Amino acid sequence: MTKDTKEIIIRTLLNIASESQKVTIEEISKRSHITRTTIKNNFKTGVPGIV
Repeated sequence: MTKDTKEIIIRTLLNIASESQKVTIEEISKRSHITRTTIKNNFKTGVPGIV
């Protein structure tokens, strides 16, 4: 995974959290246009792994 992809995922997570919404891999995927598979393969523990 490139640095840009990780940055997009982290930024998306922060945006969702700032809106006081539930942060899920599915929501991150939907908003960032990065597949859930890519996110799960690179952050094995899910949302806590991203944080």
